[in-house]
Amino acid sequence: MKMPAPYKCDVCGKIKGESNHWWLVIKYLFTGFEGVEVANLLILPWEQKLVDSNSYYHLCSQSCVHKKVDEFMEGIRNANSKEVPNSQC
Repeated sequence: MKMPAPYKCDVCGKIKGESNHWWLVIKYLFTGFEGVEVANLLILPWEQKLVDSNSYYHLCSQSCVHKKVDEFMEGIRNANSKEVPNSQC
C-alpha cells in the first residue's frame, strides 16, 4: 500500500502531524456584478478529500493563515495602487 507523502505548510514549512489543526486556502476569481472579476481567498478547515489538489495552499495554523491573508491583501493593494494614483485614495 502506498504511503501518502507528508504535507508541508506552504508558509513556514512545518510537516503535518496527526493532531495538527490545519487549513486549506485557495485563491480564485469571482465574477461579480456587471461582469467584474474580483480576486477572492477561501479558507477551509482541513478536508482530506481536497488536500492532494495543487490548487490549495496547505497551512499549519491560524498564524500561517493570517500570513497568507496578509500576503493576498498586500497583492491586491499593490495591484490597485498601480491603477489609482495615491492622490485619489
